[in-house]
Amino acid sequence: MVGRKSKFAVSATMVMWSCAAYARTQDPSSGPQQDRVASRRQAEELPTNPTPPNDTDAQAPQEQTLNPQWLYGGFLDSAYLLDFNHPANDLFRSRGTAYKVDEPILNMGAAYVRKTPSESSRWGMEFTLQGGQDSRIFGFSATAPSLAGSGWLRHLGPTDVSYLAPAGKGLTVQAGIFSSFIGYDALYAKDNFNYTRPWGADFTPYLMMGVDASYPFTAKLTGTVFVVNGYWHLADANNIPS
Repeated sequence: MVGRKSKFAVSATMVMWSCAAYARTQDPSSGPQQDRVASRRQAEELPTNPTPPNDTDAQAPQEQTLNPQWLYGGFLDSAYLLDFNHPANDLFRSRGTAYKVDEPILNMGAAYVRKTPSESSRWGMEFTLQGGQDSRIFGFSATAPSLAGSGWLRHLGPTDVSYLAPAGKGLTVQAGIFSSFIGYDALYAKDNFNYTRPWGADFTPYLMMGVDASYPFTAKLTGTVFVVNGYWHLADANNIPS
């Protein structure tokens, strides 16, 4: 049977607010030895032509490494998705995000606070609270049972703790819910080139839950090892056939 192909038009309105607070503190344990190390690192990062004393741009990379940063923000994502076929159930086929059509909806709202780990404050954290249509089914499996507590876990976006270990160039260990390493598109529409995510993105995990460890071998190459709950972070697939 040949069916009529849906034509999909998008009219979206996105309201976002985002602000950041930077906490720059001095390490109380700093001394002559630490100052010499910092000076050597800064000298390696400075360009060949010396920077005037009143220009602090060259010192920014070192400050971002040595000092912690507290960041907070949030956004609201609302839209009206028009399907010219006008399905009776107001659903856009098997989509997991932006799937309600022919009515105005709140696809996602979120607020976050996070602290980046640094050499002067090695513990970091991230907490994201979210809600809306896009948070309802994205992390569940179509075949595996849901994880215990998934009803409230789905309201958590990236939420984790991290630690920057003083090993070599810095080994970062992270535990909790974090962004997936599979796929290009993100759960939040504001972070993507297109407002609606493709089917390929909806069928790959947006978030993962577990532990990861990353190490920067060079300025352009970082290796990361993951141990995660499963392909869908809100599904309990460990005790079913696979």
